[in-house]
Amino acid sequence: MDLISHKIERSKLKVGDHIYTWRKMHTYTHHGIFIGEGKLIHFVNSKKKGNLHFSVASSSDSSTKNKKTPCPWSYCEPKEVTGSGVKMSCIDCFIKTGSLYRFKYEVNSKYFLLKQEGTCTTARSDPPEKVKYRATYLHENWYPEYDLMNNNCEDFALYCKTGLWSKVKEQGRSSQANSVHLTRNGDLGKRKDVVKVPVEALADLFKHPLKIKDF
Repeated sequence: MDLISHKIERSKLKVGDHIYTWRKMHTYTHHGIFIGEGKLIHFVNSKKKGNLHFSVASSSDSSTKNKKTPCPWSYCEPKEVTGSGVKMSCIDCFIKTGSLYRFKYEVNSKYFLLKQEGTCTTARSDPPEKVKYRATYLHENWYPEYDLMNNNCEDFALYCKTGLWSKVKEQGRSSQANSVHLTRNGDLGKRKDVVKVPVEALADLFKHPLKIKDF
């Protein structure tokens, strides 16, 4: 049932889907954008050690079962734009030993309140081709430095899906981060401090923050 779980099979994924997987015994979610052909783009802390990509070997041999091996896909490598943590990965490296879930958009307020943070939003998603374009552009160019509270993996995915950026410098879009800040605004779909910002304008916006008033 959708209210209970957003779990999805790989065969059901569509280009532009915002997907996530649970980490550390369901304490938080890691997010990315599916771009097709088994690939997804996600955002990690480039300063954090241990971001190398590995797949989990599946074998009937107990000596090799669940052992980590280097990912065989050439596109799934720990490469990134300098100063950024936007990466392309295969699904296996993204979910590790977890499962795959689809983030839900345009939910009603009651549904949102019943679900755990980091799984849905009342905000509306843009068309899939625009979502894929934003994610791909940010992977190939530049994206602001990782910040757990103001610019994390959920922030990245939400921006790719909606194009919405906060006019307040220290006000991320992540419902997980905002849930621990009682003074912050709530769900992205209900906020008045966000505006549509073209993906090509993000770099210039960070160099000249006052330009946010032009959007």
